[in-house]
Amino acid sequence: MYVIMAQDHWQVDEQHYSRGRISVERIALTGGTGHEAHFRLCSSGSATLGVDYNFILSPYAGPLSQTGNCLIAKFPARWNRVYVYIAPVADSIDEPNETIIITLSQDSNNPFPSGYMLPSHYTIARLALIDND
Repeated sequence: MYVIMAQDHWQVDEQHYSRGRISVERIALTGGTGHEAHFRLCSSGSATLGVDYNFILSPYAGPLSQTGNCLIAKFPARWNRVYVYIAPVADSIDEPNETIIITLSQDSNNPFPSGYMLPSHYTIARLALIDND
């Protein structure tokens, strides 16, 4: 099974509350998608998770847990796509535009016994957070 990430937007904007959307997809080569599988998203960059932006997940995807800048989410059985939204926090602080980098990796507690492959060119998303002040 492969798990890949793709982004629909390259920037999010405080003024218009525009959200970035990332899709995380699993592609079953054998065995189908009849089982739950977990994945991890970690954020970095100059913008701060929980201060400058938040993750919003498809309701069926969790989150299972969040520690620091990493979030564990899941593919429910028979689901092959999960959406993750990057929602900017509109504040009144005048600051420069910032970057958000999201990295996809495998969760160490993944219930899928053999794990999955993560092609490296499908594991990083970069977004610009545009300040409105």
